[in-house]
Amino acid sequence: MPHKLRYKQNYLSGCPVMRNQRGAAYILALVTLLAGSVLALAMLRSSSAYFFAETSRSEKQAAINIAEAGIEYAYWNIHYYGKKLPFSDDLTLTSGRFHVEAVDDGNRERSAMLVTSTGYYKDHAHTIKRVMLGPLPYHYALAENSNLAEPSPIVDVGSAGGIRVNGSVSIPSNANDIDSGCWATTTISAFGSVWPRYPNSPPLAFPDIDYTYYNSVAIKTYYWDTTFYSWSYPSQDGVIIVNGNASVGGYYSGVHTIVATGNIYIRSSLLPSSSNDHLALITSQQIIGDYSSTTVDAILYSHNSAKTAKIVFHSTTDMYGTLASDNIDLSGYTWLHGDQDLNIALMRKLHLPGL
Repeated sequence: MPHKLRYKQNYLSGCPVMRNQRGAAYILALVTLLAGSVLALAMLRSSSAYFFAETSRSEKQAAINIAEAGIEYAYWNIHYYGKKLPFSDDLTLTSGRFHVEAVDDGNRERSAMLVTSTGYYKDHAHTIKRVMLGPLPYHYALAENSNLAEPSPIVDVGSAGGIRVNGSVSIPSNANDIDSGCWATTTISAFGSVWPRYPNSPPLAFPDIDYTYYNSVAIKTYYWDTTFYSWSYPSQDGVIIVNGNASVGGYYSGVHTIVATGNIYIRSSLLPSSSNDHLALITSQQIIGDYSSTTVDAILYSHNSAKTAKIVFHSTTDMYGTLASDNIDLSGYTWLHGDQDLNIALMRKLHLPGL
């Protein structure tokens, strides 16, 4: 290569302009690398924060869902399994646990209950409070809308019973044996074995009897005094209206509700043909059990706005179901068995007042 050409190449390679261009490119690459690194770190931090935030949000929602499960758990225990208030329980699930309490809230609204449920999931806890439908008279073996004062012994058999009154309780017999609970809005004076006791409880609602509604859903209506005895109960399930007095007795089949505008007389023992059969007797007047009505399996409900409706039994009685009335008069030894099958679904099928 000629000498002059080699000199020219060497001169150009050492030229200040070329050196400056290489330096600028190096700086630009370094800045780009740093900017990319910062951006990548920021994105990583943002995605990490988002991931942890989503995880925390999911865990909080899980705690909320578990608390909701506790609310449903309390409702089912009260309305389907016959548990009484106050009610509390702890339950461990596969994904967490909850603690739930249900108490009478009848001072806010009669037959209301306040359910408080706390759900726990990992490090998160969430509490829900909800006012819901609580017990009605049919949840008890005996419910009276005034003072309960009975000198004759009362024996409460089984876990589906209990006594509740909107007033005081005075049952002085030493033969009393009540182990499903006794509730009163004022005082409880009881001899024998009566436990647990809940004086000063909130009042219980006694729903009005809506005759217009019953007429609208009746499968059969009678316009005179009517007697039902064994073979004469309708084969179709549903509401039967009697405009007048109704007399009942013997065995019944199906799921019936007899609603009378007059008195209802129980002329003999009243029993279901099978465990699938249920009967409700409803009136705003009186339900009267004759001396021969020694065993009765039915839901008895008598109530009016003046609180003068009454249930009267003249003899010793085995009662399977519910006695619920403004006033109750029991003349003999009374065994209260309650009804293990009477949950809110059956109450609705029987069209009981308030449901």
